[in-house]
Amino acid sequence: MESVSSHLTPLLIAGAIASLLVIALLYALIVSVLARRRSSHKNDPAVLEGVRDGFLILDQKRRVTGYNSRLSSMLPESESNPATGGDVRSLYEQLCQDSTQALQKLDDWLGSKGSLTGDSTSHLELTTSNDQHLLISEKNIQQGRVASTVRDISEQRQSLKKLDEARELDALTGLPNRMSLMNHLRQVIRDQGSECALMVCDLRDFRQINDSYGQHFADQLLIEVARRLEQAMPPASIVA
Repeated sequence: MESVSSHLTPLLIAGAIASLLVIALLYALIVSVLARRRSSHKNDPAVLEGVRDGFLILDQKRRVTGYNSRLSSMLPESESNPATGGDVRSLYEQLCQDSTQALQKLDDWLGSKGSLTGDSTSHLELTTSNDQHLLISEKNIQQGRVASTVRDISEQRQSLKKLDEARELDALTGLPNRMSLMNHLRQVIRDQGSECALMVCDLRDFRQINDSYGQHFADQLLIEVARRLEQAMPPASIVA
């Protein structure tokens, strides 16, 4: 029995070592497959389409390697879908839609930002020829590759514009309010070479009209007075 056992022990050890080698090889193979999947994950069409904004991936030479349908929908109808492998500059130029100002900003941005390193991100806001506002953001992801998003921020810019107008305009008459008038007067005073005249107008017994006929009638009176003042004053004047 001892002789048989002495012969079996090396075989068992060899079998155990072989099993460990097989397990190690299988583990290395699984890790390699997962690594390849992760490296190609960002170009997976399902992943690209899952992004709400226009999205594209660039290689080390800033060539387009993948993009989603949202990006295609942002291009002018006269332009075809971007070709994979093409330079991203031409795609950005298509987004500008022949806006000279946007193209100039694009040239300055591409010429000044340099290559992205680490987790750095670069942004550019463009206004196209049809008054569409786009925000382009580029972020370095790995090994020189870049992820670029294109977001339509037209609604946000329109909302900000309305807020700015609401701050400076009277809600009832649409004329510049007191704050807007004072800002203009300060600007005129700072400009020593300009001349101006200030005329103050008062509606006599307006409180009595308001009390006798009601707020709605009084509001309509103010709107009509504002309209007639604008018609009577020179174009360069400000009625507030």
